[in-house]
Amino acid sequence: ETLAIVREERGLNEPLLTQYVQWLGGALQLDFGTSFLTTNEVTDDLFSKFSVTLQLSAVAFIFIIIVCVPIGILSAMKKDSFFDKVTRLTIFSLASMPSFWLAFILVYTISLKLDLLPLMGWGSANMVILPALTLAIGVIPYYVRLIRTNMIEQLEQPFVTFARARGI
Repeated sequence: ETLAIVREERGLNEPLLTQYVQWLGGALQLDFGTSFLTTNEVTDDLFSKFSVTLQLSAVAFIFIIIVCVPIGILSAMKKDSFFDKVTRLTIFSLASMPSFWLAFILVYTISLKLDLLPLMGWGSANMVILPALTLAIGVIPYYVRLIRTNMIEQLEQPFVTFARARGI
């Protein structure tokens, strides 16, 4: 009886297509329904965690910029040097590594073995570093390759050759 009441309350007795259309209509109005876990509105739960997501994304973005731009530029300027070869090997290795495995390795080495950063929690600045670093390292190889390739392409343009010939 309880199961039938809950199905009726949640609209689960309707055909699947009808349920989906009703959900989609609500989602377009930012009404995702009620959470089974917290019994709060899903939209309220999403917006309450938005600041944490924004902080994490901002710190990861800063890591990406700090690492990608200098390494990409140096790798392009020193094309086919030892530095470039090591950089390419590293970014190809990182790009081929699944992010969950990278996260495991970072947590194991940085938090458990070296005890440099906290394993879990939120609230202080050092608690955002490890998750942001994991996010950043997952995309850094792609941006380093992009910057390096574009820099090499631009450095080989005729206007750069003419500028160098003129002493600029």
